[in-house]
Amino acid sequence: MTKWLTLLYYKCIQPYLFPHDEESDQDHRNLHLRKIQLAGHDIQNTELPIAKRVDAAYVLGILSYTGGYAAAREGGEFMQTMVDFLNTPNLSDAQITTVLEGLSGVCHLHVSNQLLAHSMGLLNILQFFVSPTSQLSTKAKLWSCYLLNILCCNIPVIKSLKSSPGLQVNLESLQNLNNWTSWDKNYAEELLYILEFWPPSYKP
Repeated sequence: MTKWLTLLYYKCIQPYLFPHDEESDQDHRNLHLRKIQLAGHDIQNTELPIAKRVDAAYVLGILSYTGGYAAAREGGEFMQTMVDFLNTPNLSDAQITTVLEGLSGVCHLHVSNQLLAHSMGLLNILQFFVSPTSQLSTKAKLWSCYLLNILCCNIPVIKSLKSSPGLQVNLESLQNLNNWTSWDKNYAEELLYILEFWPPSYKP
């Protein structure tokens, strides 16, 4: 009897009472992708102030992260400009950190975007950011470590980082910072383990 009532509800009553539920869900997904497109256009619009373009990169990262795989794929279309921001002269430390946060959202759990970021030279930029020669703030360095962790979800990135001279020393220096207490993990420590710079017996 219960099964019959449930079937009756879903087949006859729900479509009558809520005829647009499925359309609303599709509309919501389309709106999300549309917002990504709008943010991406702002990122690429060189007539806008750099501060507004950087803020758009952050928004795009949030939308890519919260919208699932399709949204991240859409966000990846604008990643080259975001990576280029990191090489822009006179970009403030806070703006660099904002772009790093945006890139983290676009690359999170999206292997194609991670490999694309690798091909765009993002690894070299991040390795410089975590080095002692970088004048970036500790916050920007921590975000660089976090983004390196995200990119390490695929083998080509791991192989590239493992052969990088000086990276182990730089990560060990960052690993000892107290600032990681506000994060869910010490991502410098995670990288040292992932890249096998520490013995296999170590478990983070």
